[in-house]
Amino acid sequence: MSEVTRVPARLSGISDAVELRAQCSIARYRTKNSVAVSVKGKPRLHPCKIMASYSEGTVSVSVPETAFSVTVRLEEMMAVLKEAADASRSVEEILQEERDHAQECAAPQG
Repeated sequence: MSEVTRVPARLSGISDAVELRAQCSIARYRTKNSVAVSVKGKPRLHPCKIMASYSEGTVSVSVPETAFSVTVRLEEMMAVLKEAADASRSVEEILQEERDHAQECAAPQG
């Protein structure tokens, strides 16, 4: 994984800006009545830049090769990431319970 770096305010205009250089996948969709119905072709990898700022309350992902950028509220991004982490822990707990139960059933009775 790349390293998160602090972006000086003289470059970003924001006192607490951070960035991460990464790879992202861009997929194009076919739509019908403004609803995605399928993916066009194969998603392609591109270099991208993820930037965030608490004071601005935003996270942005820009893909210079495609002249594409998206920005979302930091609060919403953090809520989604927290829920994903919670969901992962829940799944791991269920899998562990199933493994424990399987071991108990396989143990010799005596």
